[in-house]
Amino acid sequence: MAGNGIWIVSSRGGIARQLSTFGAHPSWSPDGTRIAFQSQRTTDLNAGGSFGATSTIWIADADGRTPPAPVTQPGQPAGAHGMPAWWPGSRHIVFAVNGLAGVSARPTLWTIDTQGGAPVQLSADRMVSAEFAIAPDGRGIYFSASGTHAIWWLPVSDPARPAGAEPLAAQVKA
Repeated sequence: MAGNGIWIVSSRGGIARQLSTFGAHPSWSPDGTRIAFQSQRTTDLNAGGSFGATSTIWIADADGRTPPAPVTQPGQPAGAHGMPAWWPGSRHIVFAVNGLAGVSARPTLWTIDTQGGAPVQLSADRMVSAEFAIAPDGRGIYFSASGTHAIWWLPVSDPARPAGAEPLAAQVKA
């Protein structure tokens, strides 16, 4: 919230090390070598947070040897990019896009290959929200459905080639 960027500190304590002078919502890569984050700081304490109209997704090496680099570009896709999360065991990042006024007020979910390529839309369904979590086995995404108090499921077999998956109400087994 203070806008002081992305920092790392050992789980055993010690001196914190700054990776970036800007950004929020950091997410560790599956191999622990990189951190993805949104460029704009969080402006509220909601779980989905808000990320200013110019927010994009960036990556920093956890060792701090190279400066952070952008993964997404403004306007590609249109809207603010935030809430990055790494797809398990891959080089893909899933992120939310909050539509700009006049474009689409609803959030959409996108993925991008961190080694290049254009963003790919996972879902623009009206139920999708910016509050999501990728299943640990990488078979899909859980999200807090817009306008409800329910958790929904978006099956995704391959983040690089989503096949028009439709979200479903999550089935809870007792």
